Amino acid sequence: MKSRTEILPGELGARILAEQRAMRARLAALDREANASIPGLDADNTPLADPLEAASLEEAGVEREAGREALVRRLKQLYRAAEKVREGSYGRCDDCEEPIPLARLQAVPEAVRCRACAEETERLAARTLRRPRASIWAESPLAAAA
Repeated sequence: MKSRTEILPGELGARILAEQRAMRARLAALDREANASIPGLDADNTPLADPLEAASLEEAGVEREAGREALVRRLKQLYRAAEKVREGSYGRCDDCEEPIPLARLQAVPEAVRCRACAEETERLAARTLRRPRASIWAESPLAAAA
């Protein structure tokens, strides 16, 4: 049985590079598909007669962009993991510097945080997104005087 030090840079490092190639290929295919489906690129600038068709195309574009953003996010994570392999720090949490369990790295090779630190990062991100924005009127001196 291979040790953790043999598995981390070898097998998992190769898997990270293979997944990077796969993500880049998926992004290129998605971009080609997006460019092929944009009305007007074929020099026909006739507006769509059917509002439902226009809405459907817009919705498909929104979904495609969300998928693209997810692929880019994952590719960035894979690049960070590959950087850690090169540095020799792959398998250690970016935040607490404790070893990341091998099972987690095998399941999520781009993981750069242990489970506890990753959950805390996600909680903080979710809290930031849910934070209600203060009204511009509440900050106004006129609002305070009213």
